[in-house]
Amino acid sequence: SILARERTIDFKVLTGFYTRRFKRIVPLYALLLLFLFLLVPLLLLARDVAKFLSDVVWAAVFATNIHSVVDQTDYFAELFDSNVLTHTWSLGVEIQYYLIVPFLISLQRLLGDRLICRLPYLIILVAASFSFQCLT
Repeated sequence: SILARERTIDFKVLTGFYTRRFKRIVPLYALLLLFLFLLVPLLLLARDVAKFLSDVVWAAVFATNIHSVVDQTDYFAELFDSNVLTHTWSLGVEIQYYLIVPFLISLQRLLGDRLICRLPYLIILVAASFSFQCLT
């Protein structure tokens, strides 16, 4: 990982990291959402517009993947639905990764490289992941 190569992860490193990702992802993504926001309501049936607008909000905050889990929707079933934002789930995962991983790397560095320090950390991550999966 880019951040793992840094000796220290300070404010300057994080700012540069997030600025590069922002410049790479957000401009085209915002343009896509704006284009779809203006065009798709003209093409959808009136009953589907409200769902689309809800989908746009979830996509705008990079949480389409979370929205799919909360609504218990099937990715492949949505291909035949009117959700034109289904594909944005991967950007949600990417952004969430970028938000979480730098802090996990910092935590790991604080704990050190000893296995005894890593074990509780891994147990907590596995338990949190399992709990989230069971609750959804």
